[in-house]
Amino acid sequence: MQDRVRCGDGDQRSWRSSWFLSRLRVFLSGTDAYNWVNQSQVSVPIEQAVNYAVQDLAGNQSVAVVCPLNRFNQYMIRYYLNVKDPSFEFSKAWQYPAEAVDAYTPVFNISEFALLCEQHDAKYVLLYESSKKTYFNTNLTAQTICGILMRRLGLGCRKLLVPSQSVFLFFRSRN
Repeated sequence: MQDRVRCGDGDQRSWRSSWFLSRLRVFLSGTDAYNWVNQSQVSVPIEQAVNYAVQDLAGNQSVAVVCPLNRFNQYMIRYYLNVKDPSFEFSKAWQYPAEAVDAYTPVFNISEFALLCEQHDAKYVLLYESSKKTYFNTNLTAQTICGILMRRLGLGCRKLLVPSQSVFLFFRSRN
């Protein structure tokens, strides 16, 4: 009987140390996550851009998000458009390419994008510039896309600045 108790005591000590180590790992992981979020806090002025766009968005005109990110995509634009106008149609906000460019390698075809802009009657094209970093597995940057849109599609540009120095590029069709 005493032998069993000793084995149980050893198991108990082992259990306690593994419990302590797992709690310590959770704490350290939470601390790392907090520090990561705190250091990389980014303020994306989505609501500000949508408020600007909705002022003269009419009829079947739409808003396109070019080079969407996990932090900035068609779903966020749809949300703010719906908050501003509950009768908003979800098809009025779309994105190109379909996947987030910070997670998938983007295939950016300006001819295809121009055709989609015509088909969807895009009044505004929104591009979020988080830094001069390249998109996932490419040499494309927000500045590169901005230049392409202005030169090839003749879009005008307006910048909306936020305190964190992130820049939201806002393109408006000239037609």
